[in-house]
Amino acid sequence: MHFAVTLVEPVKLREGAAKEDAKLSEFQEELVEMAAVLNGDLTKDIYPQQLVDGLNVSDGAKYVEKAFKRFCDECDKARKNGVDDSEIICLEKPATTRRASKSFVHKLCSCLACDNN
Repeated sequence: MHFAVTLVEPVKLREGAAKEDAKLSEFQEELVEMAAVLNGDLTKDIYPQQLVDGLNVSDGAKYVEKAFKRFCDECDKARKNGVDDSEIICLEKPATTRRASKSFVHKLCSCLACDNN
């Protein structure tokens, strides 16, 4: 047996229209930073401060919505592929840059400095 539930209309918290072009508040910046973690952007050089610098409310909301949608889509895909529900889905991409190999002199100086044999 199903029962229909009717929710009350939420109380409006804001008197006027949203200020879409306004600078992000500290709380909104934190929401964007959390979305960046979901989206895998925490590994980028712009995380966290440069990510939110220059974003207005509208751009921040779009970024959060896009990141959350991407995360949910990846969770759905993982579930369809048989990944256990307790598995944590990470969207970060591994770094593709290769570390330059150290020269013999650099390796030797490193060993002498730390006294490892």
